[in-house]
Amino acid sequence: MSARIFSRRLAITGLAGITAGLLARPSNAQLATNPEVTFKLPLDRSNKPTALYFSRTGHNLSGSFLNHWVQYGRADTFGLPVTELMTENSVRKQYFENAVFKADSTSDEPTGVVTEDIGTQWFRTYGSRSLHGLFVPNESDWYPYTIEGVHPVLWTFYRDSGSVAKWGLPISWPYRRNGVIGQVFEKAHLITGTDRIQVEPIGHWFANRTLDSTDLQRKAPMVGSIDSESSIIDSDYDYGRPEDRSVDVNLTHQVATFLVGEKAVYRALIASGAKHTPTPPGIFKIFLRREVERMVGGEVGTSDYYDLSDVYYTQYFTDDWIGFHYAYWHNGFGDSISHGCVNMRIEDSRWAWEFCSNGTVVNVHY
Repeated sequence: MSARIFSRRLAITGLAGITAGLLARPSNAQLATNPEVTFKLPLDRSNKPTALYFSRTGHNLSGSFLNHWVQYGRADTFGLPVTELMTENSVRKQYFENAVFKADSTSDEPTGVVTEDIGTQWFRTYGSRSLHGLFVPNESDWYPYTIEGVHPVLWTFYRDSGSVAKWGLPISWPYRRNGVIGQVFEKAHLITGTDRIQVEPIGHWFANRTLDSTDLQRKAPMVGSIDSESSIIDSDYDYGRPEDRSVDVNLTHQVATFLVGEKAVYRALIASGAKHTPTPPGIFKIFLRREVERMVGGEVGTSDYYDLSDVYYTQYFTDDWIGFHYAYWHNGFGDSISHGCVNMRIEDSRWAWEFCSNGTVVNVHY
């Protein structure tokens, strides 16, 4: 999505800022020689753990499942693993306190891992009965960008922590029980806590009711695993000089690859411009960064009009105000659906914000 508030932008950046956003040819060291090669480059994971052991639950987490857990929320979102990696009906799965992961080679997800809609499953099998008579539909605001209603008390957390891409759409009205406000979403059950919103452990609930007891038994650390209590997952990683960093945006595959020289260090699924508002191919440089942005565009009174506040981690790189940013109003990552900008999930947009700076080269291509 691109912002078209040109008078305000010009006042902020001046002509020099806009000139910095125009086409700029980087050195060969900044871009891989073949875009298709860049898309297939394995990520450099040196100095990062390949397996973790969680002594509190007695289970291991490794490989692509560990990568997905680290990249998209960790314990705050998914909880800790309550089983080992297993195979159910020929599908590789792992249960967590708040989620269920499964391998999906057909998914566009770069990690090859997706989360199941356990909120939907929990509500159908248990929640609709246990919460009967407690729903308060009149307390739910209808937010146009969530399609369904989200309780105002939950809305800020829902939006800022990942929105529909992480939690899914709401599948129940909000409810009140013993002073607690809660609501069930496709992938989670959120409730108010003493000082923050909490994610209910329905992944553990499912594991206890659907798996054999031997699957839930504590296991020994696997060979090569590091105890999660002593592991620094976010240890400082040397991404080199800012001028050696670049971003490769592949519009064909809808993937952004972050590079240091020709070494790929991070990859994220994106949503680029739709057919009538395409993301322009070319080689650009980031020239303006705004941690919190308001975006207005389209024609007032038409379906194309938008006015969005709290758009986080915006980094503009074209003279038409195309850039990277978090998009909380859809879960169309992997598709071309934006107004031109490169939409990202909250974790990916935050990572891009910390990796990039003014002057970072962005190579956009098919």
